[in-house]
Amino acid sequence: MGTPNDPKFENSWADQWDSKDNTFPPSETKPGGNVNSDSKRARYKQKVEDGLDKTKEVAKSGMRKAKLGASSSFKWIKDKCNRQKT
Repeated sequence: MGTPNDPKFENSWADQWDSKDNTFPPSETKPGGNVNSDSKRARYKQKVEDGLDKTKEVAKSGMRKAKLGASSSFKWIKDKCNRQKT
């Protein structure tokens, strides 16, 4: 085993196992604000809203099905319990 002063202990676990170059190129900015970034943000916002609308519809559909299933199950149990014995 080694000591913490060994060179192999200088890097963190992630640095030892990550072979990718994690440096990013400098972002391109335009004088007077980054208009390109605003349009990307607007498109992303629209995609998120569309996704939330779809999620909301799926949740509504699922709740309708659960309500219908619970209601019919309750009626079935009620009918079984209240059946007249002959």
